[in-house]
Amino acid sequence: MKVARLIVILIMLCSASQAQLVINEIPRGMYYERTARVRKFKDMKNMRDVFHYDGLLMGRNRIMGSFSNNFGRIWVPEAGGYKARFRSQMGYFLRFRFFEEYSINLTLYQDLNKKAALPWSPHVNYSIGRYQWRPNKFNYGYENYQPNRFDHNATDWKTKFLQGYYFISYSHLLPDSLRKYTQIDSTSMLKFTYFVRYSIFYAGNQNENLGGTWMNSKPVFGFNVRYIIGRNYYVEFNPLVHLNKRTQMPWDGDFTYGVGYFDYRSFRVSASYANYGPNRWPWNRQDVLPHGFFEGNFRLAFNWVW
Repeated sequence: MKVARLIVILIMLCSASQAQLVINEIPRGMYYERTARVRKFKDMKNMRDVFHYDGLLMGRNRIMGSFSNNFGRIWVPEAGGYKARFRSQMGYFLRFRFFEEYSINLTLYQDLNKKAALPWSPHVNYSIGRYQWRPNKFNYGYENYQPNRFDHNATDWKTKFLQGYYFISYSHLLPDSLRKYTQIDSTSMLKFTYFVRYSIFYAGNQNENLGGTWMNSKPVFGFNVRYIIGRNYYVEFNPLVHLNKRTQMPWDGDFTYGVGYFDYRSFRVSASYANYGPNRWPWNRQDVLPHGFFEGNFRLAFNWVW
């Protein structure tokens, strides 16, 4: 009996010392394990709740997206000058999470005001990478926000792919000892994200393709400060440092900023404003048309989860 007990203790100790791989996945459960169906739309979290069906990846948080309208003022070249027009553009975002927090992301755009559709307005943007919302985590991947358009030939798509950038980022919150000084309610949060971006190629003034080496490529360092004031209201500021000044084009900003209300839950509406244009510090020259508040992007979005 003593030998048997000793064997049992050794097995328990060996089992406790094994390494574990922690994956952020939701355990699979059957829909009808719930005590009752979700009948009120405001309580529904995904299409699984809508259709009362446990199949086709419903309710797994693997497929999600949004419908949005993007609105803002732009300057269109007309009759030897520039005329102010107002852009109205629909955005259809789709995210497929294929493992842990790794996902493929695609956004299609539809111009509602054709007179405000410019050649550098994209028809599609895409990215692939790890997007982890939790603090103290690294994110990395590839993103392409170039003016990808369906009316360009295949060669141009290849060029635009090389003009996309690879990135790595890291985020963290304030220490608990300092967080209490920034809190308005339990949802208040101050988050810092640091990132590095690197593009192999970039577009010059005449849209010529330059780059290919470190000296001629486009490395950018930046950090984002986002303060969630409370109840999903936030403000953010994002300074950028172009490590190679030679490749900073007139439309590459020194900083970006934004404000809004964001509700990540499904079947909720979010409203935001973001200015990603060629904002310049006062001591730097502005080489393009004046870019102010109204040239930013006003966005109204409806989120959904499959």
